[in-house]
Amino acid sequence: MNNALLKEINKCESFYNRVNGFLTDKLDQLLLQQLILIRLVSSLEVFMTAKVRNIFMYDKKPFLKFLSKNLDNREIKTLTQSEVLNSKNISNLHEKIFNKIQTELEWSGFKVICDFYKKYLDIDVSSFVSDTFKSDSFNYIEELHKKRHIIVHALGKDVKIFTNTKGQKKKKTKTICFTSDDFEKIFIIFKDFSEFIMEQVIAILYDENIIMNDYITAEYRFEIKSINDYSKKVMSDSFSFLTQTNDIIILSSILKYRKYIPTDDKWILRICGDGKILRSYRKILKKHEMQGNLVISDFKSF
Repeated sequence: MNNALLKEINKCESFYNRVNGFLTDKLDQLLLQQLILIRLVSSLEVFMTAKVRNIFMYDKKPFLKFLSKNLDNREIKTLTQSEVLNSKNISNLHEKIFNKIQTELEWSGFKVICDFYKKYLDIDVSSFVSDTFKSDSFNYIEELHKKRHIIVHALGKDVKIFTNTKGQKKKKTKTICFTSDDFEKIFIIFKDFSEFIMEQVIAILYDENIIMNDYITAEYRFEIKSINDYSKKVMSDSFSFLTQTNDIIILSSILKYRKYIPTDDKWILRICGDGKILRSYRKILKKHEMQGNLVISDFKSF
């Protein structure tokens, strides 16, 4: 399984190491540090939510309990009758349901995402321990998340209220900053944490006690050279086709990306969704290729 967070961490680390050596002004160094930290923590939240999607596509049972209760004491928005009736197929309906869950997680932030992992997926992320920095691994990530919040909403100025010896309340402001050693530690802990999450998620996805459903998410990428006008219809939003289970699917429900490159006279097509549905569409493309309507110059699955 692809570890997107690890790739993002490596990009941030490479960028930081390239740029930091050229900066002599302390303010420039501070802005670079803040930018990298914001990117890292945001990428972590996106990554953890994406892994929830992987599990949702594999096993719906943990989410039944979630959908019947509140998250962080807020009402969870459910699908309306109109949203259900306008769903093109079961995969599209599942996508709508998960989008509701995803919105809740994205708006709630890191702490609630961690609580969700523990309560509904039985993954205790607070048990994470870095191989290099064992003592304060998860607490350190939580601290970085709080610092990210201060950087975004208070320009990195941490304000603390204290009472002096005369009983007067005073403010003490401190700008959040880091050293090169701090960032070396940050990169290592984030990498270890990404691997920890991946291990926990994979353990669920390959749990033999779970009966795998038919809605495993997949993604296909095609490069197609169009031969005639009929081939363009096969790639249009409104094109419909039958799956192996005789469900009628509209291409727009699985279409992720489509682009025409006039210089090469070819189309790049990316589709995402239930693996069985994607395989049915690929068979249709192959059939039209055999009939001479199009040429599939490249194909990749993810």
